Amino acid sequence: TNNITISQADTWEQKTWDVSGIAAASRNAVTKFAFKFTANTSGAVFYFDDIQTNALFAPTLGSATSLTDSSIRWNFTDNSAEETGFTIYDESSNLLVTCATADIGYCDETGLTPNTQYTRKIGTYNATATNIAGGTVSGYTLAVVPGAPVVNTRAATTVQVNPVPSTNPAGTLMAIYKEEGNTCDGSGGNYLAANGSNNGATAVWQSDATWGTVTATGLSSEKAYTFCVKAKNGNNAETAFGGTGVNDSGYIPLSGDFISTATTSSINKYVDGNNAARYVIGLDKGSGSTNNSNFEARSGIFTINANETLAVGTLSLTGGSMVIATGGVIEIGKPVWAVDADADGYTSNSKLYVGNQPGNGRRKYLLTTLSANDCNETYYKTDNICLTCAGGTITYTDSNGANPRSSPAYTGGYSVHTFTGSGTFTVTGGGDVTSLIVAGGGAGGYGINSGYGGGAGGVLYTASSAVTEQAYTVTIGAGGIGGTTGGASATGQNSSFNSLIAIGGGWGGNNETTGSNGGSAGGQATSPNCSPVVCFTGTAGQGNQGGCSCNAGGGGGGAGQAGFLPAFPVGGNGGNGAAYSISGNSVYYGGGGGSGTGANDPSYNISLGGLGGGGNGGQGNTFGSFNADPVAGTANLGGGGGGGGRKSFPVGWQWGAAGGGGIVIIRCATP
Repeated sequence: TNNITISQADTWEQKTWDVSGIAAASRNAVTKFAFKFTANTSGAVFYFDDIQTNALFAPTLGSATSLTDSSIRWNFTDNSAEETGFTIYDESSNLLVTCATADIGYCDETGLTPNTQYTRKIGTYNATATNIAGGTVSGYTLAVVPGAPVVNTRAATTVQVNPVPSTNPAGTLMAIYKEEGNTCDGSGGNYLAANGSNNGATAVWQSDATWGTVTATGLSSEKAYTFCVKAKNGNNAETAFGGTGVNDSGYIPLSGDFISTATTSSINKYVDGNNAARYVIGLDKGSGSTNNSNFEARSGIFTINANETLAVGTLSLTGGSMVIATGGVIEIGKPVWAVDADADGYTSNSKLYVGNQPGNGRRKYLLTTLSANDCNETYYKTDNICLTCAGGTITYTDSNGANPRSSPAYTGGYSVHTFTGSGTFTVTGGGDVTSLIVAGGGAGGYGINSGYGGGAGGVLYTASSAVTEQAYTVTIGAGGIGGTTGGASATGQNSSFNSLIAIGGGWGGNNETTGSNGGSAGGQATSPNCSPVVCFTGTAGQGNQGGCSCNAGGGGGGAGQAGFLPAFPVGGNGGNGAAYSISGNSVYYGGGGGSGTGANDPSYNISLGGLGGGGNGGQGNTFGSFNADPVAGTANLGGGGGGGGRKSFPVGWQWGAAGGGGIVIIRCATP
């Protein structure tokens, strides 16, 4: 029902009943209308004229679909049964598009600007009325696929790239992609970061103004690179990648095709193996004796000089040109070879051969590089860096690092350079070496109530560290000096090579002094600081703590084991060192010194130094002389010195023994 109020007598009035809120099924079931007068009807005459029904209802707004860079589809739901079609308006209700078809769910608008947001109203109409939905809907056109980027100024490892936005408006965001070779489709390569470095699979989006001309880095002089660009609109809908840009400026790739886009001659050319006075510009791919590489002169002028031969499968001029000096040669369809006897990708001499296969020849496109020669064509060496080493006392081991000998060198083995005193290690070429660095051991403590063992020098083993062509200083740390009248014992000194430093061993304490930390710590009594007992722990990765408790110390720490506390009938032994076979034999390095025994414990046995050069402790007695003197750490093993013993009548003690000096051993691969 709908109430109608007559406002004024003797006047025609138009009344409307909006039935859009009634369900469609109910509206469609209506077949007649009835009128009922409810008030002020006495004596009145009412007239009804031109009664009409109109089932034209505004559509329900949907979303916008970006169709192209110049069109948007406006989606809606049809709510009418008697419409003629649908209309699209701007925000000011100006009619823009008429879709004169009933019972549809969208209307397309064309002729728009790329990557631009539009806001629209949607209505429906028939011959008698138009009904516009309340509210608006917004959508973006797609961005235009960018053009080929401008690529120029190629150098060995860089090239400049400038994206081309095409007809997109300023501010449109673009991403640049780089691929090896002569194609670019967004797979198998890397996006450029804002600074031109590789950004992996993550796109970096910037406007043309922000990108400007970016310098792409990380290129190889033996590879070709192609760039392409894509854009996205304000709704983050991305385009496909556009055309490709390339500029290799004479840098001929190791394998595959080449596109010349600059006025240049070849930079990557190599001595002709058949004629040392000539050079080969070699493009190569295929199999067997087939070369199906292509040289394309796309723009600019490529020059072949008088002493150069261009070898290529096919040759095409697509906009560029070539200049061939008198004496210059082009060989079509012939394969390109290099000598690579061990097939490791490195040649013996970086020479190229066109046509016939030389002895031990291998196709150029199979090579790893032509910029570095093989160290030895009879031995496969994966890094292929021609490394030679000199300095120290040199011995040689086989490919398993065993069977040492003074000469000759093993093929494919190692040279071992042993430094027992400071010196110089000289590298030619570059590569990786293995090193063992042992510092000087700490001295044992003096024997007031028995001295504790000295800590071993730090032992630092490095399986692989990079070296470059230069002379390296090798420093060998001396062992710590045992205490003398009025002075304490000393820590060992550091040893070092190539920024790797082994820390000198700590000296052993006694009941009156705490000793010290180091590569391995000396034996230690922490009294009176016993709550809690805090012990020196040595240097992580190089050594261990000495025997340590509140009221008594023990042996010095070793590289492989902590020092021991006294345990009858043995005093505090030194901790064992660690065994390494870098020299070709298994040797222990960095044993801790044993602690001394005193007058009140004559039944104790001598405390032993740890394996790896640790010195034994001294042994006191109640009467007379000492039973045994402390022993110094072994030279060039970095052992800790033995602690001094004590006797009672007359009262006396021994000074701790010195620590053993360090050593540095460096191992290099030989061709």
